[in-house]
Amino acid sequence: MAVEHALRFVEPCPPPPVPLLEPSATLRRGPRFFEACQSRTLEALCNRVLPQPSAHHAVPLAALLDARCFAGVDAADPELGTPRECWRTALAAIDAEALARYGRNFCNLRGGEQDALLGAMRQGLLTHPAWQGLSCQRFFAVRLLRDISTAYYSHPAAWPSSGLIGSFAFTAQPRQE
Repeated sequence: MAVEHALRFVEPCPPPPVPLLEPSATLRRGPRFFEACQSRTLEALCNRVLPQPSAHHAVPLAALLDARCFAGVDAADPELGTPRECWRTALAAIDAEALARYGRNFCNLRGGEQDALLGAMRQGLLTHPAWQGLSCQRFFAVRLLRDISTAYYSHPAAWPSSGLIGSFAFTAQPRQE
């Protein structure tokens, strides 16, 4: 009798969360949405915007962004359009800017040259026709920074660096490397 009484007060467990991406979208090797050149540019952008302390524990940011674009899960921005179109246009424009200024693709530039292009993008100073009317400054703020940081913190490998473990607010020890 006491067991029956206790069972009435137990709340039902919520259903497990539905994954945003299918496991196959992130487990496949190589880009699925971006072309090889765009993927290399995206990888270089991710490494400059959010450098990671160790390649061994690195979050695969470019692969996560590629998977999100492939799945088409993100909402469109009124000024930038869909993330898929926006990323493709911007990656081509960033490479075009790098070629025009330095004679090399973005992924082949030195760190200081990459930083100079990113700084110009942040200030809205990139004007190559490859941008096709897309605001480089808005892309930097709305897509580049937000998408890369969201991809980073969505990955379990990044959770200890934020002081959180999983979806619970328990503080964790900082990662020692």
